[in-house]
Amino acid sequence: MQRRLLLVVFIALLTGCLEPGSTPLGPEVIEQDIPEDVRIWRLAGADSLGLAVTAWEEPIALYEPEMLFIGYDPPTGFRGEALWCFDLSGWEDLAADLTQVYLGLSFADPDAVHVQDDDNPDLGRDVLVRLWHLPGPPDTATPLTCPLDLDDAVQVPLRRGDGTLDYEPFILETPAGEGFRLPEDFLADWIAAGDTLCLAMEIAGGETGMIRVIARGSELEEGQSEAVLKIRYDDGTGGEAGASRDCWLDAQVLDRQSPEDLTGRLVLATGLPRVCHVDLGCLDSFPRFLPGWEEGRQLMVIRGRLYFAADSSSLFGMSPRDRNDNQSAGLPASEGGLTLNLYASDEDGPQPPGEVDGILLDSWIDIFREHPYADSILRVELRDPLPLPLTSWLQNVAAGEDEDHGLILYLDGREDRPRSLEYLVDTADPADRPRLEIFYTWRPDYE
Repeated sequence: MQRRLLLVVFIALLTGCLEPGSTPLGPEVIEQDIPEDVRIWRLAGADSLGLAVTAWEEPIALYEPEMLFIGYDPPTGFRGEALWCFDLSGWEDLAADLTQVYLGLSFADPDAVHVQDDDNPDLGRDVLVRLWHLPGPPDTATPLTCPLDLDDAVQVPLRRGDGTLDYEPFILETPAGEGFRLPEDFLADWIAAGDTLCLAMEIAGGETGMIRVIARGSELEEGQSEAVLKIRYDDGTGGEAGASRDCWLDAQVLDRQSPEDLTGRLVLATGLPRVCHVDLGCLDSFPRFLPGWEEGRQLMVIRGRLYFAADSSSLFGMSPRDRNDNQSAGLPASEGGLTLNLYASDEDGPQPPGEVDGILLDSWIDIFREHPYADSILRVELRDPLPLPLTSWLQNVAAGEDEDHGLILYLDGREDRPRSLEYLVDTADPADRPRLEIFYTWRPDYE
């Protein structure tokens, strides 16, 4: 009897240590070894777990972002278009003297050092776009959704080398020379009308791909610049002068297909407030499915984890700055503080970030881990699998102190530029199936 009591005390102490919460080194570092005589229950597979994943997301105004996204990325469902606004005041006297006009865009560097470190991997693809002149800047407080609202917009053609106008869709690529050449007479009319030039770029087909364009909100690196209108005009002496106007407002319009259309995926993202709701149908009979269960016996959950396998090939929007080792700055390898929030929901269905009604299980779940490459430099890769700590919640559900309304997951960074990563839900490979793992014991009956 005394030995059994000591065992229970020992296990209770372990229970307090096994879920210590996050630390600067990560949530797993101070977990103790599981006692050998503790029971283990495992179940894998979406069907077996009764796993259902849904999501809630809200479009938000994204002006002056860090990066503009233009194109379509089928794996994640991202669609993006962009607009730029230029102040043309003060040019009224030169409207009739324009000789050449260019829209200059700066693209993020496409070069890669390591696999999936590509900053702009789709830049070489034939993503087709059209350019439009909008009547005026959109309301900065109104969320923009894709496709762009082109009511009362006028298409802006490009000026060919032979001087003719081209209204056909063109490839979004780093152009030779100063940028995309625009018709001088179009700009002259806008200047004469005292118009603010607002140009929007619409997806027009071609190859799929998302191309990143430097935005005003970027921390500009050497060789980068925000969008600029480059203007040449007659200087009045038979020569030519040049000037430029930087955009004073830019924005991206984003849309993403419903995650219900992304078969077999749990998709986490930044840039738009997305919340994923994960329901475990198997918990309808918890803890009765645990071997050794008898009515009246009290369950002690030593550790509970839900694991999701990462799909590293689905990373979207992750740049070298996100995925570098940061050693030169004396900082540990990180992903810019990108972490996962996990709640036990108090109501069915997804809820808005920051307004979740439920119990916080962890607000600092690291989704990336350090990994030493052959060059002995610490790089960053996805934690695979991703462990979701459920110990305290499962204990409360078993004790009748909490109801099971599913789990809420969302990433930090709702106001960041779009980034997306995926985890496998419905997969044929047994090694990649979601897995629930519970370490437990039953409290002895002393009567």
